[in-house]
Amino acid sequence: MKHDNLMHDAALLVARGVVGASIAAHGAQKLFGWFGGPGIEGASQMFAGLGFEPPGTMARVASISEIASGVLIATGTGGPLGPMMLTGVMAVAAGSVHLKNGYFAGNKGFELNAMYGVAALLLAVEDHGRFSVDEALGMRKNVNPALGWLAVAAGAASAVAILARRRHIPDRSAMQASPTEKATLGAPAQNITPATQ
Repeated sequence: MKHDNLMHDAALLVARGVVGASIAAHGAQKLFGWFGGPGIEGASQMFAGLGFEPPGTMARVASISEIASGVLIATGTGGPLGPMMLTGVMAVAAGSVHLKNGYFAGNKGFELNAMYGVAALLLAVEDHGRFSVDEALGMRKNVNPALGWLAVAAGAASAVAILARRRHIPDRSAMQASPTEKATLGAPAQNITPATQ
């Protein structure tokens, strides 16, 4: 749905910038080791421990998806495509790591995944505003809230399919303090809580 209110579009720009830059940074932590992240080797080990096969490929797919979704959201490009990708990576992270820990982030629960997911939904059903690449390309008029809902549903469905392919992992309680798990999901190695994937 296209809006022409300057304050509304400015708020969208800020929201897109924060959400997009944040999730792109998580991807860069895993792929490049930036911002205190584990890099692709550490991320691959973590994905192996979570039952994803092949772990190196899945770590790269997750990292690139985070970076791509963040760039698309921050720049306002591609309508609901960025939010769809964000929904997918957040659902996989929640399902593979956080759901078993309950809701709150302090207990390594899925709180942050839920916040990102809600942000993805809101951005998917909105147009990106006048301060966006979509505006420059004349694509804002094509935005339909129903398409945004479908995109988010597709992202969630892809996550379900990915999670279904994981191999069974035995009780990992003994691994709780391992360096590999502590260097998980893009959080800095010295203060790790696995929030994204």
